[in-house]
Amino acid sequence: GRPWSARRAQSALPELRPPRRRARLAGLQLGVVPPRRARSPVRRSRRGRSSGRWRRWQPPGHSADLSASPPRWEGLSQPWRRAIPAGRPVWSSPVLAYFGGTPQVVINGNPAVSGFDAATGKQLWALECMSGDVAPSVAVNSKMAYAVTDYAKLTAIKPGTGASIAWEDNSYTPDVSSPVATDDFLFISTGNGDVACYNQEKGDTLWTHYFQDQFYASPIVADELVYLLDRSGVMHIVDAKAPFKLVAESALGETADCTPAFSDKKIYIRGSKNLYCIAKN
Repeated sequence: GRPWSARRAQSALPELRPPRRRARLAGLQLGVVPPRRARSPVRRSRRGRSSGRWRRWQPPGHSADLSASPPRWEGLSQPWRRAIPAGRPVWSSPVLAYFGGTPQVVINGNPAVSGFDAATGKQLWALECMSGDVAPSVAVNSKMAYAVTDYAKLTAIKPGTGASIAWEDNSYTPDVSSPVATDDFLFISTGNGDVACYNQEKGDTLWTHYFQDQFYASPIVADELVYLLDRSGVMHIVDAKAPFKLVAESALGETADCTPAFSDKKIYIRGSKNLYCIAKN
């Protein structure tokens, strides 16, 4: 890896925000997004029929055994398995949370956002509040869960038995990037280049800022800073509080769509061509 050099933020003239993106297909009303077709894990034969066999990865020089069953994780057990409640397919990832003294797995679904007991798989709560093409994962803190999807709305949820909506807003809705929350603030970056900071409890918009490129990578909070990697590969670093303060901006040198990983005072970033490890020295 190679360290990047942080440069101080300089004042800039205000930029004009671009218009909201249109629906993906002509003739559709804004807010209605067609579902994507899910891919089947089963390999298809040339005649279009399922071959019923799986591909297993082999090192170079070895041939794949197509008659083998799907690979298993040796030495591991499956404590539970639960069917996902009925609804449309989504592309969000499960998120671990801790509510009411219980570790939970929270899923942003369509139409329901649901919480499951991490130890038993029992569904603890569900709230129907989402619609459209759900891709962002939920953000959580010690009190609430925050679900959002583009062309729909942002919903703050009080989890638990009788889960309820604390507040909602439809001003800033990402299509890919997931929000991130602390016990004081909620941060969202969008596919239009907007970044917004909310009061996590009441839903008041504390500040917004327009950057010149889109965000697919999700914002990350670390050491009281928010790290925002745009699609051009520029990392924008801002204070994780109000008011807005741009601390630094650093260019990776190539495009990037993946969310960075933070560990042991290092930042790992997958660019379009390279994998980077960023550190102080």
